[in-house]
Amino acid sequence: MIANKIQTLENYPDDEIQAEIDKIKRIQNHQSPLETYKQIIGLENSLIIKAKASNFEIALKKKLEVEDTLNIMQFYSEDVKNKFLNGIRKVSQYIAQQDYEKAIQKINKITEELNQLRAFRESNAFLEMERAFITLNDNIQEDAFVDQTIKEHVENMKRALDGENSSNFRELYQKTVDKLAYDRSTVIADAIRETLKEQGYEEIQTSIEEHGRFKVRGFKDNKPLTFWIEPNGDFDFDFPEDALEDDHKCHQEIKTVLKNLKIRLKEKGLQLNVIEITRKFRLKKAVKQVVEDITDQAVEETRSEDGTVTIRTIDKERKVRRTRERRKQIE
Repeated sequence: MIANKIQTLENYPDDEIQAEIDKIKRIQNHQSPLETYKQIIGLENSLIIKAKASNFEIALKKKLEVEDTLNIMQFYSEDVKNKFLNGIRKVSQYIAQQDYEKAIQKINKITEELNQLRAFRESNAFLEMERAFITLNDNIQEDAFVDQTIKEHVENMKRALDGENSSNFRELYQKTVDKLAYDRSTVIADAIRETLKEQGYEEIQTSIEEHGRFKVRGFKDNKPLTFWIEPNGDFDFDFPEDALEDDHKCHQEIKTVLKNLKIRLKEKGLQLNVIEITRKFRLKKAVKQVVEDITDQAVEETRSEDGTVTIRTIDKERKVRRTRERRKQIE
């Protein structure tokens, strides 16, 4: 047994250990086997202590490096960040228990996962997803009707940005966009129905057109008023040519409908975004002013060849830029 232990120690790559082995072999024949055995056991114990000290230093150094990385790294999902932090806590437990091998194995695994996350963060796919998510998340913060399903989609998208289930990101993103558009359009359609009913319209119907576009139509004196709601919350509405007897009544109808609709939408946490109002008659400046005042947006008017006049609400700064461009062209 002594010979086997000596042979094992001779294979250990340490100069100090080799010197001690040579010393034991030289005096082996001048002392009892028990004394030789004690010396070998002592040498083995010192080896264990040295190995533990070395592994402790390695484990502690790696743990500190990973902690520094986690402190400066941005995480989108608290769940993913906590997963790494829990891993670090486990490493600390192993070190406290002097189980340095397990500590090193665990920290190596965490380091590998962090390196994979870094590589993913540098990819074009990640940058594309990040831009899409930031824009979507900004829009979500403004919506008053975000439900639990949307919140779960957002959390799963955050996990995808942190390198988990990234293949599902686009599917989750599209589901979220579609659901937000549907929920928003539903709320706006409800507000329009309530407004039309209040204004004396009857036979009010709602349908969903192509590309998720909602259509709401009501009748007053057998004449229709139709709204189209875009997925982004903007909408158009249209009076047929002979819907009202004169321009003045049409102006009043537009004013009343928009004013009441704005109130309804505000109650539901939304704002009025009108894109187009179309009718085959000469829109007076008063109508444009009504829309501009009620929506707090700038208005442009266009007339098509068939006589249809369309007024569109646009961003005020955009209108200023367009006006300047037209003046330059004239000059």
